[in-house]
Amino acid sequence: MPSVVGQITKGAVFAALVGLADVGNSKWDATVAPGVGDDSADGYIVGSIWADVINKAVYVCTNNAAGAAVWVQILAASGSGTLGPMGMPGLDGADGLDSMVPGPPGLAGATGASVTGPAGPPGFGIDGEDGLDGISVVGPPGASVIGSMGMPGLDGQDGLDGWPVPGPPGAAGGGGGTAIWDADHDTGIQVEEAADEDVIRFDIAGVGNLMTLQATGLDLNAHAAFGANAALAASTVLLLQETDIGYDGTNRGLSIDVGYAGAYNPALLYGIQVYARNLTVAYGAMSTLAGLTFSISHQSPQDLANAYGITGTLRATAAGAGIWTTGVGVNIAGSYSTGSKPANVYGVWVASTLGPAGVATAYGVQVDDLLATTVYLLNLGPATPYFRVIGGAAPGANLTNVYINESGTLRRVQIVTSDAGGHVAAGSKVLVAV
Repeated sequence: MPSVVGQITKGAVFAALVGLADVGNSKWDATVAPGVGDDSADGYIVGSIWADVINKAVYVCTNNAAGAAVWVQILAASGSGTLGPMGMPGLDGADGLDSMVPGPPGLAGATGASVTGPAGPPGFGIDGEDGLDGISVVGPPGASVIGSMGMPGLDGQDGLDGWPVPGPPGAAGGGGGTAIWDADHDTGIQVEEAADEDVIRFDIAGVGNLMTLQATGLDLNAHAAFGANAALAASTVLLLQETDIGYDGTNRGLSIDVGYAGAYNPALLYGIQVYARNLTVAYGAMSTLAGLTFSISHQSPQDLANAYGITGTLRATAAGAGIWTTGVGVNIAGSYSTGSKPANVYGVWVASTLGPAGVATAYGVQVDDLLATTVYLLNLGPATPYFRVIGGAAPGANLTNVYINESGTLRRVQIVTSDAGGHVAAGSKVLVAV
């Protein structure tokens, strides 16, 4: 009988004789016996075959633990018995794959007379389940014949009876939906109103596209209210209301910072552009139409140093900036292309309520002196103004910084005194254009 070392499992023998070596690595041209280092790190699994072509021996792996592999010799160069032929392969398992589950070992054949014959030529395995020609396997020595394995066991309900066989992949899941709607289908969110549109649309109470969101931005077709104290109002398109916005040194109700860094400068760039239009046709006259109005309310018990209705700064902050021709703090222009025109037009109107009772001093317009090569504190009129007040220097003796247009020529106002002491005598001219 051939010698057997260790316990031969049904899976190991099945793998050796039915040709399951393509599940893991096998060694078909070894010149020495396998060792403990021929393990899972080299790709060997339980059931891998090791054929020693020099010593005419075949081994099967029963434990592929790293650094502690166990190989059992199942074929030797000589023996004393003959085993019976292999049984029929098992029926297909519940997973629809050919049974690849090892059954119990076959019964040993009757003991025969030992006959030592010449070694047979190397044989070629029959095509495997994958349709590839079998890998060359060293044929058994002529001295003995190993009997074939008996019938393999049937797969269990889980398809894992014996040798693990992976089941077929699951079916691919379906794609997601394109909309979410409420019960009466008048409020919802759509993501594919048109094929591959990639636009999120919000419909509310039967009104479509109240808000759309896409890669280029947000389009809101409804009134909006922002802040803890804000509420939607039919008469207000955008409301920002927050009574306590926190402290960080500079607090802002609305901050707008826009810039352009393209290849070509735009003709116009507005931080804020406001239009107020009266489109009413069915009702009476309108009292006031204002493009921009503001209100400042000081309600704190603490002191307030300054309150500004509008404050602005003109500045160039980038080094190497181009030439700046004109800087305008406030620019007001009228345009009356069609239709009626106003009876009266004011560029700036300072109402009398600016200085109510109790105010110590009220200024309609306050212009501080400026720092520049040439300073005009006030210019009224065309290129040669009708009236000019210059700044940047104190007036000289008997002179003022006021100039008046005389037939297209600016004349400086001079104070004429009657004597060196600066006293004006009766009948003297106080203002003379020179």
